[in-house]
Amino acid sequence: MRERTVVICLVALGLGLVALVALSYVAVTMTWQYLKDWSEPHELPTAKIPLEFRTITGQELPKKVDGLRAIFQGGMDPEIFVRFETDAEGIEHIKRSFMIAGSTSGRIVAGQPMQMWSLMFSSVPRMQEKLGICLFDQKSIESGLLIESPGLKHRFYSVLIDEQRGTVYIYAMLL
Repeated sequence: MRERTVVICLVALGLGLVALVALSYVAVTMTWQYLKDWSEPHELPTAKIPLEFRTITGQELPKKVDGLRAIFQGGMDPEIFVRFETDAEGIEHIKRSFMIAGSTSGRIVAGQPMQMWSLMFSSVPRMQEKLGICLFDQKSIESGLLIESPGLKHRFYSVLIDEQRGTVYIYAMLL
């Protein structure tokens, strides 16, 4: 009887170890896949955009945001590119939020090369191409206001406001 109890305990222990190894493998595989997917650029679901935007920029989106879309890339230095249409109140909210001490601003005009606008926007075409979507087309901008951050609290951003269309483009990264 004693031998039988020992055998049953050993079998149960062996099955428990096999189950633990299998569960560990599944957990590691799922975590690795999640981190891999999270660090690749991807379009965020609309419901997740405000939280990721706030985390990276330290700012809130305006109350009115139509057509809200974003490309997000996680990892060590997360980046987000957000596009939305808003009203005059929303544009003023963005100006107040991002035109802080040390930031620079200037007017842009159509035909100016992108590097004259903002070096930070230069990674957006690469992300869009990888995803097969288009949230930002430099050629569609006739004029607007460009605001760039001073890099406070390791936050860097470029904000482009197309005032004619009420469209706001924000590229931000957290280092």
